Amino acid sequence: QAERFDRRAEYSLDGDNKRIAQTRADEWHDRANTLEEKAKQFSLKTDEQKYYRPVFKEDISKTFERKIEGETITIDTHKANTLCDNVYISDKVKLKRKELHNFDMQVRKAFDMLGEVETSGKPEICIVTPEEMRVNAIASYMPMQNVLNVNSAYFSTSDLSDLQENLACPQDRLSTILHELIHWQDAKNYRAKFGSINDYFEYCDYLNKIYAPKV
Repeated sequence: QAERFDRRAEYSLDGDNKRIAQTRADEWHDRANTLEEKAKQFSLKTDEQKYYRPVFKEDISKTFERKIEGETITIDTHKANTLCDNVYISDKVKLKRKELHNFDMQVRKAFDMLGEVETSGKPEICIVTPEEMRVNAIASYMPMQNVLNVNSAYFSTSDLSDLQENLACPQDRLSTILHELIHWQDAKNYRAKFGSINDYFEYCDYLNKIYAPKV
């Protein structure tokens, strides 16, 4: 349309028609430029989204169980497509690619801060709903199963602050993961010395003896 009115403005012999055609041509050029800019912005957003990995890695599923106050909670999950090759997401949790990417980076950073570069022995990480979590915590490491459960509220700033209001850095997501991985590191050291953790209370007594002199 812009080109058509350009031609009218160029070849019209009538002055009024020439001005009208030029005005319409300018309008169509402006509209075309606007559409081109919108298309470019959409393309950039699409490219940015493609930068992040797909949320799930093929179709690998796994079922986890949590025992809370005598009740067994079954959690069906699918394996996440992360660099940390041990993350699972509950089928009831919906995450965006960017959210999972940022979480993956935080976990890797926490491992690096602890000097844990080996992949063997690392916990399976299970992202669950608040209902599946059942406890008022943003994350919880289970030493007997070697599983780190992460409440999906972790990905919500307001929920994170409420659940961690008594901690030193309630808004710091890295501190949440780091804190739980310190518990994992304690369990890892215990296993290296004594083997598997079969009695939770015996394990807690062992930790109390180690840390009591330091308190």
